[in-house]
Amino acid sequence: MISRRALLVAVPVVGIGAAVGYSLQNDDPITVRLASGENGGGYATFASALESVTTDSLRVVPVDSAGSQENLRLLATGDVEVALAQGDTVRAWVESTGADVVALGRVYDNYVQVAVRADSDIRSIDRLRGRAISLGPPGSGGAVALADILTAVGLGPGSYVDRALRLSDGAIALADSTVDAVCWCGALPTTIVADALPVRLLDVPAAATAVPEYRARSIRSGTYRGANGVSSLAVRNLLVARTDLPDVAVERLLAAVAGNAGALVPVDATGLQNYEPRSMIDTSGLALHRAALQWYRANG
Repeated sequence: MISRRALLVAVPVVGIGAAVGYSLQNDDPITVRLASGENGGGYATFASALESVTTDSLRVVPVDSAGSQENLRLLATGDVEVALAQGDTVRAWVESTGADVVALGRVYDNYVQVAVRADSDIRSIDRLRGRAISLGPPGSGGAVALADILTAVGLGPGSYVDRALRLSDGAIALADSTVDAVCWCGALPTTIVADALPVRLLDVPAAATAVPEYRARSIRSGTYRGANGVSSLAVRNLLVARTDLPDVAVERLLAAVAGNAGALVPVDATGLQNYEPRSMIDTSGLALHRAALQWYRANG
């Protein structure tokens, strides 16, 4: 996986983004850089799995990041050709910037997760008032959405202290009691947390469904070692690009996702995965790339 620092000095990718006008032929090999997320998180896991199933005709190079917002910035500046981002973050980004962003498809869903230590006396979200927590770092789409979700359930700005940590750092802080809870939007289970410490999840109240793009879901018991089942919310994750991504690159990417669904789902995953064309096309109202629309018509 390419780090953000390494990205700045990387050799330019041949065939994609190297010139204003694309001239790819259907038999040319293609390399695309995919903005993903923090190592060990859902985006990075998906990107690494996709990299592993591609062939000489399509090479995917994952680029790590802080999450959805940074991914969209990398896409806008041309530092990547494709990005993963939450549907709500993409909508807000397009509305606020007018950015040239189109969907290639929906992938897996992110789940809102609020975790405390297994031995914590905190039993409900309202008990987070006055506590030190982490909603995620700047650049994470989940951090913005989580603040809105907490506001919807009565915990507005100032009701808690947000340490704004990366999830890996948040898990460490939770383990050593530097924070009382870690909140994130991610896959089920999220390896960074699952491998760090025993946790207990808190219910996300139904009032939080007032936040656009989020739908009521549940997280089943045992998703994390010894953890309870809880009510939650889910939001779509989208694979997005600019409109100038060549049609042949879009076709190969979608074929790689739909054709390797089994390899893209971690063995311990319990959340909703969407790697069939009839599910991938559900992109929260974001317009599809022209080649993606043609691909779904031919393969749906």
